[in-house]
Amino acid sequence: MHDFCFTILYRLLLVGGGIFGYFRKWNTTSLFEGPVIGLVLTVASNLILQAFHKTCSDS
Repeated sequence: MHDFCFTILYRLLLVGGGIFGYFRKWNTTSLFEGPVIGLVLTVASNLILQAFHKTCSDS
């Protein structure tokens, strides 16, 4: 499997964990960090996916 396949699930876990941590302990840090890191992973995995499609279409 390619690395962008794993980041889809991992970013969902990060966002969900951040939201869960906020509602469980009312910790605003987890509410901020989970979705922000999930967003960074979303951007990174989309860039990797675009590069993968470009290399597949070039060959």
